[in-house]
Amino acid sequence: MDAKRETEQGKRLVIGGTGLVGGYIVEHLVRSGERPLVLSRRQQDGPGVDWVRGDLTRPDTLAFPPFATLYCTADAILLADALPRLFNPSLRRLVAFSSTSVLTKQDTEVAAERELIRKLAKAEQTIAAACEQHGVGWTILRPTLIYAEGRDTNITPLSRLIRRFGFMPLVGGAPGLRQPVHAEDLAIGAISAASSPAAANKTYSLPGGETPHLPRDDRPDFRRATVATAHRFGAPIPLESRLRS
Repeated sequence: MDAKRETEQGKRLVIGGTGLVGGYIVEHLVRSGERPLVLSRRQQDGPGVDWVRGDLTRPDTLAFPPFATLYCTADAILLADALPRLFNPSLRRLVAFSSTSVLTKQDTEVAAERELIRKLAKAEQTIAAACEQHGVGWTILRPTLIYAEGRDTNITPLSRLIRRFGFMPLVGGAPGLRQPVHAEDLAIGAISAASSPAAANKTYSLPGGETPHLPRDDRPDFRRATVATAHRFGAPIPLESRLRS
């Protein structure tokens, strides 16, 4: 096998590489000595990365050299529409991100959410069917609430609110439970899934390792517990073992 062919067979493409999870995927690939392809809508310049300019919402703009593994942390609905432009003879594995909302929000009262969940579920089916038709092993990961210290738009703002005021207002008793999962943890899991034959052609729900409970404000430990909750999410919890069996 010549060096060029060997390189093509090992090349990896990351779609969503400027986002939370995708950024960590790129970081880990570069750290391991690889030089991934990374799609971006804007001109980018960074060491250890081959940036490719294009837009997933406009599949006709997508043109890549051959690659063997595809990671997509961007919208799975857009990925499903763009897949015909992404298949190439070297492609062997695809890891795409969806959401646990496909399971947990099927009966939501919000019509727009129901329609979005319907489209997301259909996209998962389209991705799986297209990959199987082309002989590509697929893995779909469904995370819950994603966080990364200081960078996300959900856990971080809540944490800042609690740290500033020492409490967090609860509306309607706050009965909903969340299992936040760290972005780097998901990136490590995605890379593990791509290299694991056991994870091929499977879908995994990936909640975080903890379900935080915010106490009611009529309890004496309310202030202490809410501040402790804000500090709880400091390190990713290993997920890769789930994807190796």
